[in-house]
Amino acid sequence: MIWNTGIAEPDWRLVFSDAEEIAAATELWRIITTEMFERGTLAPSNAPLIFRLIVVQTFYDRAARQVGAHGAVVAPRKGNSRAIPRINPHFSAMTQLSSEARALEGELGLSPRTRAVKRSELRNARRGATPADEFLRLVPGGGRGEPIK
Repeated sequence: MIWNTGIAEPDWRLVFSDAEEIAAATELWRIITTEMFERGTLAPSNAPLIFRLIVVQTFYDRAARQVGAHGAVVAPRKGNSRAIPRINPHFSAMTQLSSEARALEGELGLSPRTRAVKRSELRNARRGATPADEFLRLVPGGGRGEPIK
C-alpha cells in the first residue's frame, strides 16, 4: 500500500507469517514513513533502512514475548545434577536486536537525540550561504595573536 509518503510499503506476508506481526509491521511502516515525510527526511533511498528497522523491531517484539512467557533465565534441566540456570537465548537476542534498532533509528533520524541533529542539518542545507557565513569565515593566520593580513 502507498501512504501519503510516495514510497511503496513492502508486502509483509513475504517476511512474516503471523497475522499480528504483519499488522504490527504495517502500522510501524505507516508511523515511521509519515513522521519522516512530515519532517522532510523521507526519501526513496530510506526504504531499505526503514524495512530493516521494522523487521528488527518485529523480531525484538517476538523475542520479548518469549522472555515474558518464560523469563530471562532458563531453569536447569531436572534430573541433571550438573545443569545450571542459563540466560534465555531470546533475552540475548533482545539485547542484540535493541542495539541494531537503535543504530537504524539513528541513521534515519528517528531517535530524539539524532532528530535534533538531522533537523539542524536539514535547516542548514536548505538555508544555503548567507552574508553572515561570509563574515564569519575562517581567516588564515587569524585568531592566535598573529596579525591578520
